[in-house]
Amino acid sequence: MHRELITRAFEKANMEAKRSGINRPSNNRLAKILSDFISNELKTPIGERRLRDYYNATMLTNTSNYDDINIRQLNVVIGLCNYLGYEEYESFMLETNLKKKKTDQKKLNLSLHYNLE
Repeated sequence: MHRELITRAFEKANMEAKRSGINRPSNNRLAKILSDFISNELKTPIGERRLRDYYNATMLTNTSNYDDINIRQLNVVIGLCNYLGYEEYESFMLETNLKKKKTDQKKLNLSLHYNLE
């Protein structure tokens, strides 16, 4: 589930950077936004390169098998959750799983609909 967490955090940072006038923010810029947030919020230093490495790992792992990545620093996980508006990782997981179940149910219903025609 850390794959989803880091991906969503980079997506949000990308939207915020674009809103502030940066048309094509680099991953370096996005990692800096996240690093600054985590450092300021939780007083936990995390290097931009580490965050970039996590994000790049999400692009390299096999998405069909959903290989997850592991962020070992608990404060980084909590910081990314806070950045996305969650108080804790459990809240993020609960909402993410609920959305995934709803999406899976919609796909199933759509599939059943087309199979009945």
